[in-house]
Amino acid sequence: MLLFLLLLSVPKEIFGIDCVYSDESFELPLDDFNYDKFRKQIDDYPSYDYTDDNIDMCRVEIYIDYKSHLLIISFADSFNWSPLDDGEALLNFLIVFNENNTEPDFYNVLEYACYDQNQCNKLFVFNHIHWLKQVNYTKLQTQLRSLLFNNSNQTGKTFFFFIQLI
Repeated sequence: MLLFLLLLSVPKEIFGIDCVYSDESFELPLDDFNYDKFRKQIDDYPSYDYTDDNIDMCRVEIYIDYKSHLLIISFADSFNWSPLDDGEALLNFLIVFNENNTEPDFYNVLEYACYDQNQCNKLFVFNHIHWLKQVNYTKLQTQLRSLLFNNSNQTGKTFFFFIQLI
C-alpha cells in the first residue's frame, strides 16, 4: 500500500507519456470527409515517449479553412507551440472580408496540450473533429457584413477579425 501511495506522488514527468508525433502536417478535404479513414490515418501516425526528448506535453493543432474546405492536422513538432498547460486549448477564429466584398474567408485553428493519458493529443482530435467540421458561419457572416459595409458597395477594403478563446 505504501509503495502504491509513493508511486502516485511521483511526478508524471518521470514516467513519461506516449504521444502521437509527426514532423509534418497532413491535409484532408472536408467535402468527402470519411471519419473511419480519418481515424485510421491518425492511428497510423507514430507515437513515442516524450521523456526521451525532454518534451513536457503532447500537442496537436487542428486548422480548418472553411472556404477551401480543407482540414490540416499537425502533431507535436510540426507547428510552433503556444504556451498552454495540461488540458488547455486555444481556439483562434479568423474572418477575412476581401477587397471585392465577396464571400469572406473563415478559419479556425484549435491547439491543445495535454499530459493526462497516453496519446491524449490523438484522443482530443477524435473527440473534437466533428464539432469543428460542422460549424456554419453563414448567419455571423451576414451580420458582420451589414455592420462593416453598412449596406453600401464599398470596395478596396480588407477587414480581418481575430477572436481568440482560451
